Amino acid sequence: MRQLQDLFDKQIQDQLRFSVFIADVIESELRKRDIHLTVEQKQQLIKKLEKNKDSLNDSMSIQINDDGSIEITNGGGESDFELDLLDSAKLKMNALLENFPSIINDASDAESEKYLRNIKKRTSSILKENSKHQKNLNKQLDKKWGKLLDLLEIFVVLSEDVGAEFTDCVINSLSEDTSPRLIVLSHSHARSCQVAKEIITLLRNGFADGADARWRTLHEMAVETNIINRNDDELAKKYIDHDLVHKWKTAKAFSEYDQEFSGGIITKEELQDLEIASEKLVKLYGKDFLNENGWAVGLTGRPRTRFSDLESLAKFAHLRPAYKMACLNVHGGARGLFFRLGLRYDGDENFLLTGPSINGLANPIQNTAYSLLQITTALLTYDVNLDYLVAMKVLFKLEQEIFEVTSEIVEKYYD
Repeated sequence: MRQLQDLFDKQIQDQLRFSVFIADVIESELRKRDIHLTVEQKQQLIKKLEKNKDSLNDSMSIQINDDGSIEITNGGGESDFELDLLDSAKLKMNALLENFPSIINDASDAESEKYLRNIKKRTSSILKENSKHQKNLNKQLDKKWGKLLDLLEIFVVLSEDVGAEFTDCVINSLSEDTSPRLIVLSHSHARSCQVAKEIITLLRNGFADGADARWRTLHEMAVETNIINRNDDELAKKYIDHDLVHKWKTAKAFSEYDQEFSGGIITKEELQDLEIASEKLVKLYGKDFLNENGWAVGLTGRPRTRFSDLESLAKFAHLRPAYKMACLNVHGGARGLFFRLGLRYDGDENFLLTGPSINGLANPIQNTAYSLLQITTALLTYDVNLDYLVAMKVLFKLEQEIFEVTSEIVEKYYD
């Protein structure tokens, strides 16, 4: 990718080379006197200037002989022309500096168009080569992690099926309005299954760091779901109502930059309606309700509830280190640049990982199974019966097997 830059650097160096630069100045001054140098004369002039560059002054005498040869000496002797080159050199240098931006822009425009046309012509071969590389990596990954990933996928599918059947059964059996707690539990479980499938897709393609970032979301959902499940409908209602606070703040932010919100431009009237609705919630729950995690203020006693407070409430504080590590794959920061799960067992933080890897899948796999189990269990214990008790035991056994197989793989490849 440095071919164009190297060529450009060479051209600039040639133009700014003392002998070439002064020869250009002399040629320009002679042209003003209706004297036009030939190519041979210009080359001869450059050679003479190069030879005498250490002894030349600002003033220079130029003599063109009958045979077309050129003689140059410092000013003051007999000559055809005596040139004061200082001002002319300054003018030429200023002209070069002024033209640099346009020269660079024109050259980069032309070259980028050429490069883009070449890329489009080679699209098929580039994508074919990339696909071939991915397939080869997938084969290696499947050999190492295939059995474990199959177990995790079965675990996710079973969780989804049991959860969907449970939700349909419970909702259809209710003679009154669905409770806020069940609404939260069922929606949380549905989303957690989707996130778990995203994690599996990333894992099967060698993106352990991306999978860990998605597990971070799953962990947050497991924490909130566990808290909602341990409390009554009133807290679940607060949790649902807090969605309106998020909607108002998001709409307000989009409105400030005149950007689309939820597929359309937010009007002043709509923004005002959201603000009025939020103010009603403040009157109902208190001013701290507008803060992050404001729905849980009554549980923590803090005006500003941190996520670590929620982890403690949910009895998931032991996952705090794993959560902080997963944050590296979500946020910026130096640690996220140098720590990659995909390089975890290679020990070289200076290696630049730009794509998939067969390393680092253990943590995301185990954590995904654990968090999805917590969310599924929270849903099924809303109205447990013998059938769902059996289903939960099956999920527990599968999770235990996932942890055991993970340990076997880590011991086999990394001990």
